[in-house]
Amino acid sequence: MKSINYLFTLLAVSAMLTACSHSANQSASRPDGIVLNLELTGLPDSTEMQIYLGATGQPEEAIQTAYLVNGKAQFAFDVEGPRLYNISARRTNGLMNVVMDKGHVATLKAEASSEEQTKSSVPYIRYSNQKVEGTSLQEEYLRRRVNRDALNERYDAYHQIADREEMLKAEKAFFATVDSTFKAAFRASADSWWGPMLILHSYSYINENNEADYNLLSEVAKESFYGKRLHDKIWPPTMEGKQMPDFRFINYANGKAMSLKECLAGKKYLLLDFWASWCKPCRKEIPNILNLYKKYHTDGFEVVSISADSSEAAWKKALNEEKLPWYNDRDGEQGICTLYKVQYYPTIYLLDAEGKVVAKDIRGEELAAKLKELFGK
Repeated sequence: MKSINYLFTLLAVSAMLTACSHSANQSASRPDGIVLNLELTGLPDSTEMQIYLGATGQPEEAIQTAYLVNGKAQFAFDVEGPRLYNISARRTNGLMNVVMDKGHVATLKAEASSEEQTKSSVPYIRYSNQKVEGTSLQEEYLRRRVNRDALNERYDAYHQIADREEMLKAEKAFFATVDSTFKAAFRASADSWWGPMLILHSYSYINENNEADYNLLSEVAKESFYGKRLHDKIWPPTMEGKQMPDFRFINYANGKAMSLKECLAGKKYLLLDFWASWCKPCRKEIPNILNLYKKYHTDGFEVVSISADSSEAAWKKALNEEKLPWYNDRDGEQGICTLYKVQYYPTIYLLDAEGKVVAKDIRGEELAAKLKELFGK
């Protein structure tokens, strides 16, 4: 019986791979969408590849996933306009970029090699010799973006200067060059969606200090998909009163499955803290949260901490050091940070009993004053 089951398993896998291979070879255009064929070497068959929006200024969920068969896979879906997409293997760091628009049928070829990151248990995939065929937007993207390789060479060069004063002068000149180089790229593309896309794609953190970059843009650029995304990153729409989504987690202290809704039951306010062991501002804020927890917990104040640590060992070590008395879990691959669109740490939400936002990114004296106002003491 075992051998028969094994045979059926092989037949099922063979049929699935045949179907996947057949699908990957279909390259008919989609008038309202894109077709992107992957041709990769260096990754094993059945590697799950994913494609998601890039340059949006926030975490994005995969639009589609596809498994490699003989080094090939295909994505095909409808789109609303020109977009930059990130492509990566699931549960890895490292990615590829491609820019496509409606009706494009393109092929992305690359060589992949695995490297283990020193500060993370998540494998890093390096994609080299990338070549995209079938979309002229990719060529335009490569022309418009800043050549980081040249900047990296200059960065490495000034770090080789032995004399400290000369090195500091070279460092100052380097950062001035970086700033002027990126500004020039933004100005050159300020009349279209390319401008805001490049700004979002170039900076890992955007806030009100990027107002000058936004003001470079034409009205057409500001009204584009990326222009609106950039605006909301610089001037975030208010979160107050917004109902936040429920999620489930495993409480570290007792291994019990919980939900945010359950944590809110019988409470007046809940602080949802997204943090990480390696985040210094996060660790600096913990004593303040701890004092407020002790002061207001019996009055209906609760805290839930979700760690973004990729290393479970580092997270547990920090928990033991900080001795957090409230609910704790590590996000891992649960997607809680993505659900709440967390892109920096700490990210803090103060919620009312219904799970609606009272305040966001409130900490230190501001948090203490807010809770004093809410609890009246």
